[in-house]
Order: sequence, then structure tokens, then C-alpha cells
Amino acid sequence: MTTRLTLEGTGSYLHLFQPKAVGNAGDPKYSMQLVFDPGYDYNNINAAIQEAIQEKFGANVPANLHLPVSDPMQNPKLASNAFYHGGKYYINCNATQENPPELVDKFGQKIIDPSQLYSGCRVVASVSFYGYDTMGNRGVAVGLNAVMKLADGDRLDNRPDAKTVFADYIQDAPQGAPQQAPQGYAPQGAPQGAPQQAPQGYAPQQAPQGAPQQAPQGAPQQSFDPATGQPINPQYRQ
Repeated sequence: MTTRLTLEGTGSYLHLFQPKAVGNAGDPKYSMQLVFDPGYDYNNINAAIQEAIQEKFGANVPANLHLPVSDPMQNPKLASNAFYHGGKYYINCNATQENPPELVDKFGQKIIDPSQLYSGCRVVASVSFYGYDTMGNRGVAVGLNAVMKLADGDRLDNRPDAKTVFADYIQDAPQGAPQQAPQGYAPQGAPQGAPQQAPQGYAPQQAPQGAPQQAPQGAPQQSFDPATGQPINPQYRQ
């Protein structure tokens, strides 16, 4: 049985909206590096790793298994980044194209704006630990089920925040400015008494054939001679 955990940390190298192949090889995947704070309690992670090993390999545990918890100081690229210093460790989490992770904010609302999830924000992730044995590669991997953004943090990609960059130029919206409908909401209906237009793509309705036509309001009514049945022209009436 795959062990699931909910883990909190800092998100890095996020590819959560568009899958990407590692090293431009293999199947594209959604991925995220989850970096743990110094002093993090790894007992639940170590227990999940052991359960995954026993479930996959039983008593015949192969040597040199690839395990998911990594020391950034063993990676020259990460070791040169001060963010990874101070006793931090990380795991790489992945999801297939067919099963993308669900992304929500701290209110449980879905995140659809990629700019809201970036390297450096604080997240909590639902992950699954499982063993694998593929073409001689054996170990424990971490599947990514869902991500919740908890808070903003210092960006690790050095990309400046627009509000900070333009702080001296940002102005308050003028009072009394017309309010636009929020994006994603339908416009409000026409006020009562306003003429109704036919829905787009439909022809306007007509009166059914054979229905009596009403004379316009204020138009003179036609009179008929009761003896002959002929219409009487009002301007020649005696």
C-alpha cells in the first residue's frame, strides 16, 4: 500500500502548470522540489520510505537503492545557492501528464494563475512514496498528488515583484470610477421593462401564422355597413 504524507516546506523548481521532461529526455512530468527547513523532523518520511521498500522488494532488498531525501550540498548547482545552506534537505516530487496535481490556495480555491506558484513560496504538498524497479534502476520515488500555497516567500529565481518595482508609480483608483464585472462572472441582466433581445444564434420569435393582427394603438378602427357588409370610408360617412 502506497504511503501518503502531507509535508510542508518551500517549493523550488516548480513545473506545476506545464509538464517538462527532465533533461529534455523521457516523458514530460509535472514536478516540484520540496525543500525542508533546518531541524525538520524526518521520522515520518523515513518510515514512509521503509514501508515503500518492504512493499516493493520484501526481504530481498537490493543494494544501492536510490532514496528520495537529498542533501543539496552534494549537488554543485544547489550548493552554490545560499538558500540551500544551513542543514536543509529536499525531495523531488513528480506527477504524470495523465494525473496532474491539484493546485489550491490556503482557502481551498483552485489556482489557475501560474504566477501565484513560484520558486520560493511556502507550500504544503500531498505526496506518495512508492518503490520502483525499472531497467536496473531501483529505489523509492515520490509522487505528487496536490499542492496548497500557504504564503509568499523570497523568490529563488531573482525575479522582482512588480508591486515592489513600481511602488513609486502605483496610484489609488479614483473614487467613483465605473466598476467592471469581475472576470469570470456573467454580466447582469437588463433592468425590468427594457426590451428583450433574442439570444445570440436564435431568430427573433414571430407571431404564429393565422393569429389575428392587432392594430397599432391609436389607429382608427374600420367600420362595416351592416346591410351590405362593405367597409365604410369614414371620410365619406354622412
